[in-house]
Amino acid sequence: MAAPGAASAGVLFVLALLAAAARADTDAGDVAALGILYSSWNSPAQLAGWSAAGGDPCGAAWTGVSCSGTAVTSLKLSGMELNGTLGYELSSLQALKTMDLSDNFLHDAIPYQLPSNLTYLNLAKNNLSGNLPYSISTLVSLEYLNLSHNSLFQEIGELFGSLNSLSELDISFNNLTGNLPISMGSLSKVSSLYMQNNQLSGTVDVLSNLSLATLNIANNNFSGMIPQEFSSIPNLIVGGNSFVNMPASPLPALTPPKNPRDQPNHPQGPVSAPTVLDTPIDQDDKKLQTGPLVGIAVGSIAVASCVLFTLVFCLYKARKRNDDGSSEPKDIVGSLAVNIDRASNREIPIPNNSHENVVVATSDLQKMTPERVYGANGSTAKKAKVPVTATSYTVAALQVATNSFCQDSLLGEGSLGRVYKADFPNGKVAAYPNT
Repeated sequence: MAAPGAASAGVLFVLALLAAAARADTDAGDVAALGILYSSWNSPAQLAGWSAAGGDPCGAAWTGVSCSGTAVTSLKLSGMELNGTLGYELSSLQALKTMDLSDNFLHDAIPYQLPSNLTYLNLAKNNLSGNLPYSISTLVSLEYLNLSHNSLFQEIGELFGSLNSLSELDISFNNLTGNLPISMGSLSKVSSLYMQNNQLSGTVDVLSNLSLATLNIANNNFSGMIPQEFSSIPNLIVGGNSFVNMPASPLPALTPPKNPRDQPNHPQGPVSAPTVLDTPIDQDDKKLQTGPLVGIAVGSIAVASCVLFTLVFCLYKARKRNDDGSSEPKDIVGSLAVNIDRASNREIPIPNNSHENVVVATSDLQKMTPERVYGANGSTAKKAKVPVTATSYTVAALQVATNSFCQDSLLGEGSLGRVYKADFPNGKVAAYPNT
């Protein structure tokens, strides 16, 4: 009768052992390492469940911590606004595979002792400084390494000789200097390599035998020749360097404007294309449509036509004014010559201060030089310039010549008074004003 009771007791004992194993605490080394991290980050309140005095990260489900049994295998705290350093006990996290502490405010140097079994390490977008620690070379299982957007400087050491599993490396946007390490050429599985925006120099021949799908080395101080092998890289960006065979930028493609009725009702996704330019270019922003080009051409022709028409019109008006100005004086001078010829052998009297009458013979008008003459229409031309030659007569001679200013000799009245006809014995005839 005692046998069944003993069997039941044995079963209960086994169950108790299994329950104790299930409630086992997290590995002590992992707890200590996480506690030091928590303290170096100034015990942030956003990390719920964390404690610097110990605890059970796996059993109590600390924020961002994942476990496998009693070992911490994953630490994901990206964008948690953590501020501090990386501590000095990360190497105690022996089972840690993934560590993502990107997009925080972590500063100072990367620790020389890192978890040795990491496969994924992301420390991007922090304020980390110093160089790349030698402990990176011991991470033989590492597949992804991102240290971009920090303040790392100095030369890159020979760290990559044993990283045969690394498929993506991003050290862009730092202040790294010097030549590329020779060990970088042994990254047999790397497919994406980002090193843009540093101060790296020398040649890039060490990368020529890598099987890359993406290579960005823009904005450095590289020089020499771009290896011919780079032509097989689908996504290649090399601008901002001093290569002697820098590829030329292709001209933007011209495509005819699309009819809105021909557009599909569903939006089309972006189409990516490999490029070898300085920076990636959005093709939608660079395409020139035929419509705007035609508009520009038509507008230019219209403006040119208006300018030409205005120029011709101005030349026509100027020539017309020159023709009118040159023909009018000729007519006036011509009529003046006719009047002078008709007035031959006539004299114009001019009074002087000696109470004698000075009579100018009209035959002398032929010696006049045109100075300015006023036409009948108000326009101005050259008038006759009278030479100073005159014949003087006494009052008695004029009385005789005009028959004592009789009415028969009266020619008319003007602004100078009455004008009489005077017949002189020498045959000359003159008009004399009697004021």
